[in-house]
Amino acid sequence: MPTGPRSWCLFGSITALTAAIALASGCSPPVRVSGFAPPTNVLAFTHPKLADYPLQRIAILHFNNRTPTPEAGETISEFFYEELRHRTVKIILPPLPADYTQLNLEIPLGHRVGGRLPPPKVTPQAIERILRQLEPAIREALVADSLSEPPGPQVAVGSDPGAPSIPSHIRLSEAEKAEAVSSARRPSGGRLVDGLVVGVIGRYRNRQGSPLTVRQPASVAYDIYLLSTIDGAVLWQASFDETQVPLFENIMTIDRFVQGGGVWQTHDMLTRIGMARVLATFPGVILPTPPPPEKVSSEVESPAE
Repeated sequence: MPTGPRSWCLFGSITALTAAIALASGCSPPVRVSGFAPPTNVLAFTHPKLADYPLQRIAILHFNNRTPTPEAGETISEFFYEELRHRTVKIILPPLPADYTQLNLEIPLGHRVGGRLPPPKVTPQAIERILRQLEPAIREALVADSLSEPPGPQVAVGSDPGAPSIPSHIRLSEAEKAEAVSSARRPSGGRLVDGLVVGVIGRYRNRQGSPLTVRQPASVAYDIYLLSTIDGAVLWQASFDETQVPLFENIMTIDRFVQGGGVWQTHDMLTRIGMARVLATFPGVILPTPPPPEKVSSEVESPAE
């Protein structure tokens, strides 16, 4: 009997290896069996009256990190921003540092009730307090956004040691700050932004081992919420919870396997690949149009040879 920690090989079965080789050599999409699909590992909810809320400008806060990995909250919020800004015509501001304790923004992390995530405890007063505290950073981010050519990165415009809460890549010069005070764009209702994206990271565990063999695979879990700045209503929320498994345990995930380079993924790669499935549920995103299948049958959809 072997002793010591369990080690998982990458494939684990001839079936999975054969399928992966066929996919790589043929440059074809994975075979999809009718009625079956890989799990998304995403649970999402959208407010039933979402259309009643304006949602053109959205600010993102660094997510609340409850893991031993110090950079998890900043990393995942940056991934979210990078993916979202290329998938929507809305104005998306870069993630801003935020002290969730100081903002009195309570975000639960626990059991789901009736398939829905536990919503944050947010009041209109809390939203007003958040916007008041973050207003200088939001104003500068709005002006920096107007100075850049979308969808390119935000323009680096000077620095301001006196404003440590503002990311360096959206800080303005003194002249630009003066312009921002008088001409910062405001949406209807006098609000700088229509929505706030907040989140909480519950697990951000990296793989333990090599790309081909691991003792423990990468595992990531987080919840994201889109809050209205009008009344604090939760307009959208999504939960992502995934641990990479050997390919032979779920051959339906072969497309993610190939997308991740055919190796045991790091927690960063697992998050990036999964972020596309999370954003597929976000209000107003522009999804890529998949190519039509070349051959369709009642049981199996696969490309014609």
